Amino acid sequence: MTQRKLEAAIGLFLALLSAAFYWLVIPVYAPGSMFAETPPDLLPKACTVLIGALGGLMFLHRAFFEAEDGAAPAISLLDLRQMAVIVACFAAAILAMRLAGYIAGGAMLVAALMVYMRTRSLLRIAVTAGLTPLLLYGLFELLLGVPLP
Repeated sequence: MTQRKLEAAIGLFLALLSAAFYWLVIPVYAPGSMFAETPPDLLPKACTVLIGALGGLMFLHRAFFEAEDGAAPAISLLDLRQMAVIVACFAAAILAMRLAGYIAGGAMLVAALMVYMRTRSLLRIAVTAGLTPLLLYGLFELLLGVPLP
């Protein structure tokens, strides 16, 4: 499989995955709320439409259009590995949020991404990973009165 075909397949996969999330996943996990006037599924649906559109454009570009110089910038194995690591970080954080709550999962996500981005200071990681979820919790729960999961 050539690089362009692989990239076209990735674009098509992103478009199809976004469509599946739009119609099958978001309606299940975005229940209504008495605290908000806008529908709770508005932002997730907007994000999936954007990701699906970008995946579709990637598919069309790689499958049907040639680059000006005849060669498109390639997605390397390093890029695919980085994408897999970031997806794994988010999946582990979502699991932690479901098992231990928002604050623990949010702290784990922030810390994992900071370590992945090669932040060396453990104090900076601890302060950022600890304070960010607590500040968001305080903003939503205490100031706005909107309960977090």
